[in-house]
Amino acid sequence: MYYKFTSDLTRLGPILTPYILEIDDNLVTFSKRNKTLFNKDQMTMSINNIAAVKIDATLFGTTLTISSFGGEDIVIRKMNITDAKEAARIINNLRKE
Repeated sequence: MYYKFTSDLTRLGPILTPYILEIDDNLVTFSKRNKTLFNKDQMTMSINNIAAVKIDATLFGTTLTISSFGGEDIVIRKMNITDAKEAARIINNLRKE
């Protein structure tokens, strides 16, 4: 399966450089356009290396943090709360398999 989530414009997310979270059966990929708009910052993490998924909901958007064992965390800001909960549910279900 393949899932894609982005930052939400209604939660004041960036218009030209949105946060993008892609989830498939083996990998979680985070990408964001640079300020130059020509390049992307990208981080990929294996489902097996994910230690925890944390949701921090505020009035101006939700932050989803994906922590790994000994690596750098993936942080997606300005998400819709329903998208963040769905992404966390999908990742947790894939971790259990």
